[in-house]
Amino acid sequence: MDEARLFSWTRVEVDESGRHSVKSINDVYIDLRESVFNFQEQQVFTKDTVLVDVDAVMYYKIVDVKKAVYEIDDLQVALCNTAQTQLKEVFGNLTFTQALQSQTSINEHLLEAFGKIFSRWGVECIRM
Repeated sequence: MDEARLFSWTRVEVDESGRHSVKSINDVYIDLRESVFNFQEQQVFTKDTVLVDVDAVMYYKIVDVKKAVYEIDDLQVALCNTAQTQLKEVFGNLTFTQALQSQTSINEHLLEAFGKIFSRWGVECIRM
């Protein structure tokens, strides 16, 4: 290895008032503390074809730096794409009424699905 590989990341920080701020990071150092990933709001259809705006926030930490840097080309894009797919899947199986009443079960489903996928990239999903 001739030099350290640059790691590009967008970090979401939450201040005391609960507001999110986004900071872009390009560095050779990777923060292994628990972090927040704010997924972009997206529109999904429920089983009964109601269009719903969905916001998701994931608390995660990088547990294997080698996998996070070398097993995936762009970790942030991969996390976003996976989230979009999983959110569409979970809401597509629920009616609008069920979706409104099922936040806990939706979070548990996403946590399980993300855990399986993200572990290959050295990321541990802690909670949704």
